[in-house]
Amino acid sequence: SLIMAFSKIIAESMDLTDAYNFTGTLQQNGGSIGETNIPYFDVKPSSNNAYSDNTSHTVILNTVNKDTASGFNNSTYKYTVQSGQAGQYVINYGFRMNPTNCTRASLGLKLNDSTVQTVETDGGGGSTYASACSSILITLAVSDVLHLVYEQNSSVNSVLRTDGTYLSGFKLTSTT
Repeated sequence: SLIMAFSKIIAESMDLTDAYNFTGTLQQNGGSIGETNIPYFDVKPSSNNAYSDNTSHTVILNTVNKDTASGFNNSTYKYTVQSGQAGQYVINYGFRMNPTNCTRASLGLKLNDSTVQTVETDGGGGSTYASACSSILITLAVSDVLHLVYEQNSSVNSVLRTDGTYLSGFKLTSTT
């Protein structure tokens, strides 16, 4: 291991096959490089939940696995961007449903009650577990609210499973 100020190293003299440990802050032109990707959150249902036919439902997400900014409300099932946390976020979401004969099941990501992205699948023909998931890079401001809405058309209730239904995200950068 070699610990020294990087400014004292001549790039041509570095053996790139050696391991180097540096202390301090990595900077470019005086500015820090990289961020900590905080806040981040990960939520899912605590149990399998049934949803009725041809109606939009806010997805029940009441198990909080991670929430570094305490932005998730597990009684409304919504994530709110907290003060000082605006920026570019990577949001991931998906669902897995019990076998059903529905011809369409969709999960919409809502930002301030407007749909920004939707994933869809058929019901698996009544014999397989259908699922769909997606990710999106999105700019979020303080007090923006995210939640999921599910709709299906099977003529009966369909069940979203706890193993595969989720909403998660992390701040990629404060720069918008």
